[in-house]
Amino acid sequence: MWLPFQLIGVEVGPEPDLSIVTFRVVPDEASATEADAATQRVVDAILADARIFLSSTEIDERVVIRMAILNPRTHLEHVDHALAVIREVVERELAR
Repeated sequence: MWLPFQLIGVEVGPEPDLSIVTFRVVPDEASATEADAATQRVVDAILADARIFLSSTEIDERVVIRMAILNPRTHLEHVDHALAVIREVVERELAR
């Protein structure tokens, strides 16, 4: 990653940190398996909605939603929009 900068003779700073957040949906009194299913339903609904893009993964054998904010042009209003979409979808899916 740093090679293009080194080739033009500029000094590079430290390796950048990634801004990745993971979270899961855990309905009241849900078992771990039920929480996994709820989390997967939410990520599937978010992807079908298509206003934002998130991915899922497993951590410690549990389904989690992964949100990566990497673009330097991402502003607070973009993050606020993503959080509003997530909140809306979670509420809708938990009401089913």
